[in-house]
Amino acid sequence: MRLRGDLVLQAVVGEEVGDHTIGTTAAVQAGYGADAALIVEPTNYDDAAPRLATVSSGGLWFSLTLTGKIAHSSLYGYVAQPALQGTSLGVNVIDRYWVIYRALQDLQQRWARDDRHPLYRDGHFSILPGVLEAHPHGFRVPFGVPDELTVEYCVTHNPARSNEEVIAEIEGVVRDACANDSWLREHEPVFEWKLLWPPYTTPGDLDLLPALAAAHSRAVGDPSGATGPGLEGFFGLCDITWMEAQQIPGVVYGPGNALTAHAEDEYVAIDQLVTAAKTYALTAIEYCGVAQD
Repeated sequence: MRLRGDLVLQAVVGEEVGDHTIGTTAAVQAGYGADAALIVEPTNYDDAAPRLATVSSGGLWFSLTLTGKIAHSSLYGYVAQPALQGTSLGVNVIDRYWVIYRALQDLQQRWARDDRHPLYRDGHFSILPGVLEAHPHGFRVPFGVPDELTVEYCVTHNPARSNEEVIAEIEGVVRDACANDSWLREHEPVFEWKLLWPPYTTPGDLDLLPALAAAHSRAVGDPSGATGPGLEGFFGLCDITWMEAQQIPGVVYGPGNALTAHAEDEYVAIDQLVTAAKTYALTAIEYCGVAQD
C-alpha cells in the first residue's frame, strides 16, 4: 500500500540521558520533519490497550552541593553536641543535609495534597533525591567527619506549571530551610540546574487526534469508532517536548506498562504490542491517505 503523504520513522539516541540535541532535535533540524508526531512511549499502568497521553509532565534535574567542616571521626561526639565544641570543631555535612531533605520531602507532600492534574494520579508529581555522595575531603572511609556532599535531584512536575515557577518554588523552600539552621544560614548550598525539560500539552485541534482515535477503535475490534482510547497523562518525559520546539505538534500513544519501566523484568504485553502496531498502521492510512494507484 502506498501512502499519499510521507511516513517517517524516527529512532534516535539521547532521550534516556536527557540530551535531545544529539537525537530528536538533530534529526528534525537535518530536515526530517513532519506535520504531526506520534510518540510511541508506553501510555498505560497495566496490560490493557494503550491509552492516549495528551500531556507530558515537566522535568528538572538539579544538584545541591553542601560543605561542612572536617574533624577526626573519634571526635564526632563533641561535634554532634552543640553544648560541647559543636561547629567550632567540626560539622557533619550529612547531618545538615537532612534539614534540606525534610524540607523538599514536605514540599512533595504538599504537591500530593494540593498540586493535582485531572490526567494524573494523585501523588504523581515528585522530587526524587536520586544520587547522593558524601565523604570527608580526600578519602571515602568513615574515619573523618564528612565535609563534602553533593545530591542530585530529579523533579517531575505538573504540566500546568512552568519550569521557571517550579524552580523558584524549590529554591525558596531550600532557602527557608537553611535560614533556620545556624550552619546552613552562613554556608548556603550551591544549586546547579542541569536539565530543564518543559511540559507539553497536545493542541485540542490537532488533526492527528481523530485519525488516531478511529484507528484505535478499529484495532480493538470496534469499527464503529465508539471505543476510543482512554486518556492518561504521560508518566515520564519524552521527546514530544522537543518536537513541539521545532513546530511539530503531536501526541503520545504506545504499548508498555509504566509500572515496570526502568525496573527488573521490564516487559511489553504482546496484546498491547499487536494493538499498537495495528493502530499505528491504520493511523498512517487515515492521516496520510492512500495513493490512488
